This record gives sequence, structure tokens and C-alpha cells, in this order.
Amino acid sequence: MLQCQPVDLDFIEHAPLKFINSAELDLSADEVFAILADVDSWPVWFGGMTNVTWLTPAPYGVGSQRQVTLSGLIKVSETFLVWVPGKRFCFRFEQQNALLAKAAIEDIQLEVLANKRCKITYSVYMALPTPISFMGFALKPILNSTFKRGVKGLQKYCETLTN
Repeated sequence: MLQCQPVDLDFIEHAPLKFINSAELDLSADEVFAILADVDSWPVWFGGMTNVTWLTPAPYGVGSQRQVTLSGLIKVSETFLVWVPGKRFCFRFEQQNALLAKAAIEDIQLEVLANKRCKITYSVYMALPTPISFMGFALKPILNSTFKRGVKGLQKYCETLTN
């Protein structure tokens, strides 16, 4: 595993690449947060994600760690920086077995809406590794498409739970 640069929340302000996608969901913020905390749900609604496993025991919160497997091959371990049920779910990349990011934070914020609904804002802040940093301009639309599909996948997953 390759070590990522350990960044704090201030990285959000100066990250070279920023991706922000939002959607309204037909579940409450608490219900959506429960989905986010359920590692078994991620591979169902986030395309390309094949496994998510907690590396630390419950209860989960700030400092908890998990490992995500993408396409069955790429592994990324993450540490939670913010854990506010019903409001915010934020983690940084710690290690990876592929050259994906020099540093990254994923920040998911939930806003309560009327009629037991919520708005999700899924933001990813990233610095690419030096060997591929010059490709940021070309990779940005591809990466954003991946994160946008994740939000759309969660939106569709929530719809299946309300029907």
C-alpha cells in the first residue's frame, strides 16, 4: 500500500481538484446517513465499488477507518475526519494500492428539506500524484463523472427504499 499525504479539513480550501455534486433525496437526512454508515450498501449504489469493510470496531465516528475496493482491484483505506449523524460524513484517503491520489478528502453533507427529504452535497477534494498531476485538466471530467454517478446511484437507491 502506498501512503497518501495526511491532510486535514483545511485541504478543502486549497485542493487543486474540486468536485461538487448535489441531489435531492426522498429520505430524511438521518435515513441517508444510516445508508452512508452501512458499508454493505455502498457497492449496491456506487458503481465500480465492489467491497467496503470497516478496519476499526464499532462504534464508528471520527478516527474510524475503513477500506474500499474499486473494480475488485484497487484498494483505498480511509480515516474519518467528521462524523455527525444526519449532517456530515467526511473522510480522507490514507493508503492505496494504486496511484489514484496524492491526497484526497470526500465530504458528504446533508441538508434537511421539507416532507422528510434531504439534499446531499457530495464533494471530493483531491491532489493527483506528481507523475500524473499534469493530467488534471484531462482527468477532471472523467473523475467528476464518477462522483456524479455515485450521487445519482444513491438517489436511485433511496427511491427503491421509498417504493
